[in-house]
Amino acid sequence: MNGRSRIRLAAAFLAAASWAASLFGGVPTRREGFPGVYVDRSHEWLFAHEDLAIKMLTPIGFDVVLSDCSLEAAGDLSQHDVVVLAQGSSLSPVSSAEEKLLLSYVKNGGTLLLVANAGTSAQRLARSFGYGFVAGGTKPLFAARPLVAQGCPREIPAQAVRWNLVPAKRAMVLVSDAASRPVAATSQYGKGRVVVWADDGAYWDFCAQRDPQGKVASTPVNQALFRWIAPDRAGGEKGRLSYVEAEILEEFSGLRVRYSKPIAPDAKRLTARIPQVIEVVEKWNGQRLPAEHPYTIHFLSGGGGGWAGPEAAGICVYGGDFSIRVMGHEFTHSIANPLPGIFGEGWAILVGQRAGEALGAAEAAQAEEASILRRLDEVDPKRGRLDLMQSEQGPHNLDYQHKAVWLLCECQKRYGDDFMARVLKRRDQKYGVRKPITLTQMFELFAEVSGDPNIHQWYRSIGLTMPGPKP
Repeated sequence: MNGRSRIRLAAAFLAAASWAASLFGGVPTRREGFPGVYVDRSHEWLFAHEDLAIKMLTPIGFDVVLSDCSLEAAGDLSQHDVVVLAQGSSLSPVSSAEEKLLLSYVKNGGTLLLVANAGTSAQRLARSFGYGFVAGGTKPLFAARPLVAQGCPREIPAQAVRWNLVPAKRAMVLVSDAASRPVAATSQYGKGRVVVWADDGAYWDFCAQRDPQGKVASTPVNQALFRWIAPDRAGGEKGRLSYVEAEILEEFSGLRVRYSKPIAPDAKRLTARIPQVIEVVEKWNGQRLPAEHPYTIHFLSGGGGGWAGPEAAGICVYGGDFSIRVMGHEFTHSIANPLPGIFGEGWAILVGQRAGEALGAAEAAQAEEASILRRLDEVDPKRGRLDLMQSEQGPHNLDYQHKAVWLLCECQKRYGDDFMARVLKRRDQKYGVRKPITLTQMFELFAEVSGDPNIHQWYRSIGLTMPGPKP
């Protein structure tokens, strides 16, 4: 899943993220009658983990912990029936100490679900259990009888198949490709069990599999897999979802920064850039980051993207220069939101690009903006076809967001670089600080702040159908 996709999904995560613990306080303990699933996110952070927990496992009686802390800080792993470690692209290393912890956990009776892509630290861990990987694969995937008996469809929905698994000795194959080559298998290791699934994100990054209504087609597959792994669940009662933050906390200048041990070097590198990014963000927004509580920056183990709320933001650390733009993007969400969706995202994209330009990545930032405008040229070359007032009707259409980016750039050209800073100030005065507004109210604010008597005529020329003065 690319960085932009993760940014677009930030809003879906905020409701869940907002009730994570404010300080690292250890991992929740086991509840009697509820099998516990510990999802490690210190080696790869995905929005897909929310899909796994909220849409798939807690509804069928599993307690799920989504943990950003390192495995070394997680406490006694034997408290959890299943540990999940998925690594499709992240560069976060699995240390020798963490590998020993996981081997010991399984050897002493635990179950490890290991989703590994070739070239990752997770692949090395899979080798320790006797598994190998070979390139290839033919879709679709097919479930073996043990999963089908738990309600899994025989044919498994998948975007693509890029790897096959070389199972360990005496392993049982759980999933095969169309050519009957293994993709997932399980085997005993000491008193416990390991399930290894060869994947680069084509299957386990569920965000790429959502339909327009946000449903994940593979939900029955994963519910069947976990029913088979841990069949004893509380009858019909919903499980509990808990969040654990990263264990390392730094504080400076009214800010908090959190990260886990595996990503520490890259988190420290980005921490040094925070003051410069904030300077750019506050300039373009005309406001400072929220200060009602210490603002917390959570650095995440991922290749790009992030999330934001009114008091915190999450930033993936392995995006290179893109991570700078993500910081600018997410900090802008914390200052400017809630705005109507297309303008909340569109404005955050532009400020993120300005941060990239200011911090030495101008070429990539400008290339991103050019790509947005090229796509808009394809669907609305004369800028009169897409009616932004229709952007909230029907399934999400990214083209509306592209047009919002263009419109914001046009407003800055017409009314000054500080145009949006003045709009946000007026929004707060008129409707309340960071209070939600509608699309109609947004365009009314544009008209008021611009002072342009002809702006409604311009609105009509670019396809807007909102009420306004008649010509």
